[in-house]
Amino acid sequence: MNERVNYPQFRKRFLDNSFANRFSVINIQLCKDLFIDISFKITDPKLDWVVHISGNHGIEGYVGSTIQSQALEDFTFQNFGKNILFVHAL
Repeated sequence: MNERVNYPQFRKRFLDNSFANRFSVINIQLCKDLFIDISFKITDPKLDWVVHISGNHGIEGYVGSTIQSQALEDFTFQNFGKNILFVHAL
């Protein structure tokens, strides 16, 4: 893969997958083109939470973003038994 790693592409994939799974999304704009995106699904307020933070910059942010997007692509989170929250690009 010779393509350059691109934050907007990773962000779009994460948001598209969040919306496809009917997660609620909150976007916090830090500057013109930089956001913290919070994606969550509340199954039952009484249940425990699973929280995943993608990372804050550099390679850990891209790896964490890929993990989140892949999880959103591979799982439906129906009958998951927990509430789930993803923080993308902290």
